[in-house]
Amino acid sequence: MTTSSVRSESAGHSLTATQALRIDRTACTGVGMCARLLPEAIDTTGLLALPEAAACLARCTVFVGNDSGLMHLAAAAGAPTVGLCAATRDRAADYKPAGPLGRWAMGEGGRMEDLSGDSAREAGLDVLSSAAGRG
Repeated sequence: MTTSSVRSESAGHSLTATQALRIDRTACTGVGMCARLLPEAIDTTGLLALPEAAACLARCTVFVGNDSGLMHLAAAAGAPTVGLCAATRDRAADYKPAGPLGRWAMGEGGRMEDLSGDSAREAGLDVLSSAAGRG
């Protein structure tokens, strides 16, 4: 996958599209886990206004993240988006990332533990293929 650099003038930081726009350190298990997994990531928590976050997300090659406001913003900004979800299948269509480049990666059960890495990878490859066909 390719990366693209974007700069947030108000925050004064450079980001790459494959790095996290925001690291929720409370969601990480173990002190410093996020920093070890993404050593070049920049924590922009509280530094970007919504339009700046949307501009960064629009430049992503692909956004993969949990079902959240940030995931929906990525889809609305036009980024190929894969939402990781544990919702039941009968309601998934109501909450999927919007637009033609939005996909779900879901497990067979109603828990995130039921979501396999293969399912997420397949959804990512599918949305990247669709994005390439549009370009």
